[in-house]
Amino acid sequence: MTTSSSGLSATKMNAPWGLFYDQPTGKLFVAEFSNRRVLIYNGIPTTNGAAADVVVGQSNFTTNTTTFGASGLSSSTDVAVINGKLYVSDWGGRRVLIWNSVPTTNGATADLVIGQQDLTSGFADQGGIPTSRTLDRPHALLYDGQRLFISDRGNSRILIYNSLPTANNHSADIVIGQANFSSQNGNQTGSTTVPGANTLYFNHNLAIVK
Repeated sequence: MTTSSSGLSATKMNAPWGLFYDQPTGKLFVAEFSNRRVLIYNGIPTTNGAAADVVVGQSNFTTNTTTFGASGLSSSTDVAVINGKLYVSDWGGRRVLIWNSVPTTNGATADLVIGQQDLTSGFADQGGIPTSRTLDRPHALLYDGQRLFISDRGNSRILIYNSLPTANNHSADIVIGQANFSSQNGNQTGSTTVPGANTLYFNHNLAIVK
């Protein structure tokens, strides 16, 4: 409880950002930004310094390389399990990766991607202007039992998907914070000092309060 050194192993972390507990399986997930990975604990730790059981985004617990492939991550920010599938927000890869089942082995390959046309690309807004299919530095993920929400920080907007993706490059249905899908200015004007009731600027987290 009195140490704060970062590290690269199954028992250490560097800038953990996202946290998720999957009640059906009892597994704990940690999105670790600076080590470019997600740690999976098969149960809630009961002792200090507990080791993770599985790592996603890296081939082992002692590497933290940046890749844009189907098994790599670049600066992961959030994680969620939705209907048994693992979703990971990949900030640096400008995408959200989806595994059709929760990985049980290190370096497992993702099955789908949101925000890019394929699993090997990592360009902001796919190298052009924003659309309903693109992302730029996605941060938080949220699912309300029907719709998927992604906080798209780089585009100062929140995207809402009325259905969960079943193929790469899935299109969002609604945008919050911008007048349309092709706009990206903070506060819709680029100004940090003139917010409106319908604008966002570098948004991060998401929540639904009932």
